Amino acid sequence: MTICENKIGSYLSVNVTEDEVLWDVNSTYNNGDEARDNNYIYKYAGIDGYNSTLSPENERDIWIIDRPTNYWSMLSENSELVKNTGYQTQKTDSTDLVVEFTLSNYNTLALLNVTASTVLIELINTSTSEVIETTTYDMIDRDSLTDAYLHYFSEPDFKYSIYHPIQVISGIKVKITVSPLYGTAGIGRAVLGFSNYLGETLFKIKPIQTSYTSDTVNEFGTTISTVNPVYNPTYTIKIPSYRMNGIMKKFKNLAGKPLLFIGDETDGSLFENLLTYGLWSKAQPTITNLKRGDLEISIQDLT
Repeated sequence: MTICENKIGSYLSVNVTEDEVLWDVNSTYNNGDEARDNNYIYKYAGIDGYNSTLSPENERDIWIIDRPTNYWSMLSENSELVKNTGYQTQKTDSTDLVVEFTLSNYNTLALLNVTASTVLIELINTSTSEVIETTTYDMIDRDSLTDAYLHYFSEPDFKYSIYHPIQVISGIKVKITVSPLYGTAGIGRAVLGFSNYLGETLFKIKPIQTSYTSDTVNEFGTTISTVNPVYNPTYTIKIPSYRMNGIMKKFKNLAGKPLLFIGDETDGSLFENLLTYGLWSKAQPTITNLKRGDLEISIQDLT
């Protein structure tokens, strides 16, 4: 098991713009109208034909935050929008999605909730523009197509995540080119940072999927019940006993911070590297002997 705190704060470049309608202090809005303020879309919940004197971000009584913009969605860490599935940075006009990040001596890149036929990752020297490394990922799982007959009639399986270790080199940027799948190219979450190895993840994994019902009262006083899925995987990690105390302190410092959990670092992993992006909700150690112990980690998935 390896963990990585996401350090992405901005794009170096991206070929997606914020084209949602910007909030205008001189306009009037009706209940349910949408407007953009900074990198988020807000819904108006006030009286029809009126507006707020302050921007939606600063007038939360009548403006309800709804989602990040298409431009910002793969980077959003807004605490009010923990579940961001569906708000993918994407282009639906059969055009490649191209995004660049500065590496800043990071060694781990991951892309989650990917919609693509192929993904090209290039490491480029920022001074000379020389391409140092090129890797292409085929996001169509062709192993599920066993023969020509099935290839013709069967819908293929798709891969939705990429784990890409990076050699630490200064003065490098990463360029990601996402080619469309059925007219859509998208990345639901980009993660970039420096990873830390915890210990061996055994095949004692509990991929727990549950659901819960939540009740909300809208502006008209109507109670609306919705059923929401929750993915809370649990991993058991073998750790040398002498490292347990230090690792527990690390988890204490990372409480409330979104992390990438890499359960399987195998190249070409059959399990898509067991990637989970979320918050740790439980870290329970068991010291079995003087040499080794078990650490059970439960994760609240955010993707």
